[in-house]
Amino acid sequence: APSGRLLLDGDLLIPDGDGTVHTRRKLSAAGHVAAFLVFDRKGRLAAEPCVTAEGLPQGEEGALADRLIDDMEEELAGTIEKLPRERARDDDAVEEAARRSLRAVLKEGWGKRPLIAVEIVRLES
Repeated sequence: APSGRLLLDGDLLIPDGDGTVHTRRKLSAAGHVAAFLVFDRKGRLAAEPCVTAEGLPQGEEGALADRLIDDMEEELAGTIEKLPRERARDDDAVEEAARRSLRAVLKEGWGKRPLIAVEIVRLES
């Protein structure tokens, strides 16, 4: 029988230390940001970065969230363009640089650290 502090997750009992609980708490407190990067076969951006977010502060008529997203997309494009070509071909390096870039914008503009996902697409032709 399970022991220790347990939480009911739907119909399942899970340990309190389960990573799912931590992730959900972070999502509820700071939201989620996803960045999408499309590269050509030479390792250059084939399209402008696209950022979507859930849980950002909206401000009047969504202006604050829109500004944060615009700032993130602009900073992300600059960060990726500055990467040496070899690093731009390395998905792990691109993901790390993108996360740092997004975190810097969010820290300055909002002061929170949402969960960040970076999706990378590489075009073959």
